[in-house]
Amino acid sequence: MQGTEGDARVAKPSFIISVPILLDNIVLGVTKKVEEQSFIKRCIFNSAIKYKTEHECSPFVTYLMKQLIFNQVQEEFGGKLKVIGSGAAPLTAKTHKAIRAMFDVPVQVGYGTTETAASVTCMDDDDTDTGHTGGPNMGVLVRLINWEEGDYMITDEPNPRGEVIVAGPVIAKQYFNLTKENEYAFFEEHGQRWFCTGDIGEIDPLGRLKIIDRKKDLIKLKHGEFISLGKIESRLKSLACVENICVIADPAKGQTVAVVVPSHESLRKVAGHVGIDESASITIEELCNDWLVKEAFLEGLVNQGKELKLTRWELPSAIHLIPDPWTPDTGLVTATLKLKRKRIRQHYNDLIVNMYSRIE
Repeated sequence: MQGTEGDARVAKPSFIISVPILLDNIVLGVTKKVEEQSFIKRCIFNSAIKYKTEHECSPFVTYLMKQLIFNQVQEEFGGKLKVIGSGAAPLTAKTHKAIRAMFDVPVQVGYGTTETAASVTCMDDDDTDTGHTGGPNMGVLVRLINWEEGDYMITDEPNPRGEVIVAGPVIAKQYFNLTKENEYAFFEEHGQRWFCTGDIGEIDPLGRLKIIDRKKDLIKLKHGEFISLGKIESRLKSLACVENICVIADPAKGQTVAVVVPSHESLRKVAGHVGIDESASITIEELCNDWLVKEAFLEGLVNQGKELKLTRWELPSAIHLIPDPWTPDTGLVTATLKLKRKRIRQHYNDLIVNMYSRIE
């Protein structure tokens, strides 16, 4: 409730497990507050963040910097944090470094699935690299196997790539009454029971796992190009203008479209750029349905997407803007805010058909 202390301030946790989208929002929230400060304060804070992200292993990161510059950020979570954990989706290097700098604690990214009791790999607390999920946890075996259709092979250079399979005491026995799924997902080899995760991974020379794709998110367009929906969404969600996004790709088409939950602040700025008074009493829903706003938002999204190294096949050719955020209550995302892609396609089917009809 506005005007009262948040749960974290009251509870003063020493350990928090979060998901990347919430950590992204923390960074965006802090950045927004900093932008409201004086020029000198902005320069001091941004310089401190830059220094800590570039010299995080240096002993010269002083106690004074922590107390005077980042103390207020840390106090928002009670001031007692020792470790932050992240899972359920990839954490961008930018957010990883920013959170680590702001809170001055290790940010450990882990990987797991429901079928593995959420325990497969986890970063060491002294690992300052980003972009991976660490090595296998105690008692867990991790292997990669070839996925020829997607061109991910264990003989790939510089690092082996393939589907991640897992064995060990954490593995579920089977799915309940799902014979077909059990035959695909579980198998035994040399007395060891293995689970096929469906995730595509890469193992670096230090034995650390990096999740780079997901089999069901890899779509082959009609011209033969393979695109990864998860990769596209992860990159576009790093933009300040995007709260959430679901990219849709029809294998019979040569283009993608997207359903986007925009940042309300960014949407009003876009409205101002196309001649709509930002202070006018126009609702977010009306802005989402305004054709000029939608086209200007798409243009900005595509331009920023190009800077993120997305190809023209990956960038959406049409979008539909949604005024309200996707929460677990909507049934469109899970409790950890993962997209329920099938539900989203069903829910917005008419809009998706309309988007494709406009660009064909």
